[in-house]
Amino acid sequence: MPKEKLIVESDPSDPTVIFINGKKYCSKRIKLKKMDGVPHVERVVFGEMDEEQYKTDLNLVVDTLKNQTSSEELITELLKEVPPRQIKRFAKRIRDNKPVKKHHGCLGFKIGDAYLPLVGEFDDI
Repeated sequence: MPKEKLIVESDPSDPTVIFINGKKYCSKRIKLKKMDGVPHVERVVFGEMDEEQYKTDLNLVVDTLKNQTSSEELITELLKEVPPRQIKRFAKRIRDNKPVKKHHGCLGFKIGDAYLPLVGEFDDI
């Protein structure tokens, strides 16, 4: 009897999520092992993700936290991760009246020909 082909895919936007034969799995537990006193990841255990429970939990957290800060405070904190050289580049484009557009998918802003990601790592090019 032939074995069923196992198709494993990763979620490019979230490394803690994988898809196995179309079903979504997320990391449930990470087993660490100390080597010379330094913890190293030995094993990541994945479990099937309950999408409905995730949405319920996410909405609860968002509803609880959204009134605890302002957009200005959030953006100021996020911009602290952006190198000064890039802040200068974005400011120049804004002063030159380049169009500013919200980018969907990976949340960020397109300022003229420059891209400012608000989530994820900033690529200092």
